Amino acid sequence: MFILVITYLIVGVLVGILAGLFGVGGGLIIVPIMDVMLTRQNIPHEFIMHLALGTSLATIVFTSVSRRKSLRSVRSSQRTAPSAQMSTRRSTIAAVICSGAM
Repeated sequence: MFILVITYLIVGVLVGILAGLFGVGGGLIIVPIMDVMLTRQNIPHEFIMHLALGTSLATIVFTSVSRRKSLRSVRSSQRTAPSAQMSTRRSTIAAVICSGAM
């Protein structure tokens, strides 16, 4: 169990570095990796993709909320574009709807 937790932490750090380096979303990298890791844990095949995508969407929710909070702090020093505010709201709502549909 301890090795599994360490493995997930290492994978998370590597995915974060790769996503930042290449400018792609972390879900593009983490979903296939989670597919392999969950298969090795003997999770039933019909649940694996749902778990991987749900985890990726949950990450989007937390990132959107964090981004929204940072936009509020920036707003005190300068006005934020309304389009940035709307995209944050839309992505949060879409992630919640999609994760509920899984």
